[in-house]
Amino acid sequence: DVARRITHQFDAVREHAVGERRRTQTNKLLRRRRLARHVVYRTQIVVVVGYRKHMEYRAAFLDVLKAVMGEMLIAKGIIDLEQETVSPQMRQKVVETVGDAFPLEILPHAQVKELSRSVKAVIRTGEFTPYANIILEADCLF
Repeated sequence: DVARRITHQFDAVREHAVGERRRTQTNKLLRRRRLARHVVYRTQIVVVVGYRKHMEYRAAFLDVLKAVMGEMLIAKGIIDLEQETVSPQMRQKVVETVGDAFPLEILPHAQVKELSRSVKAVIRTGEFTPYANIILEADCLF
């Protein structure tokens, strides 16, 4: 009789724990689904060329741009208007690198920052030149 009561109490505790676990898992799943509707997931890639004495050497902006252009079909590129006044050499190199592969749209920096909030991937390079940014809009292969 005592063993039966202990077994019954143990079963009740176990059912309560299983029920709590199910409720917790369900709440987490619902919370994730609710958040997934509002969150834009962004992939960040850091291009590292090599390491030496606890320092990493990151690739230059134009090297990464050339590599991405070789692997991706691009509909258009968006660059900063301020790039022309702040770093005209970089602007000239970007225009030369792009050539006629895709059109370049030139927008004020504030608009470029606003557009960057909805990008799907970010590639960080080791470039220190101001306004060495470009937003690439993917084209469809078919």
